[in-house]
Amino acid sequence: MNEIQLGLLLMAYGLVGTFVALALFFLIIKLLGKIFPEKNK
Repeated sequence: MNEIQLGLLLMAYGLVGTFVALALFFLIIKLLGKIFPEKNK
């Protein structure tokens, strides 16, 4: 049972890490969009 719990914990860390990286990427994109606004032609 200990190996199963360890596997689930590792899977949870991986999922959390993935979503944190996606959220960080999204925030960086939004921040860059505000710092460098799109120039209208």
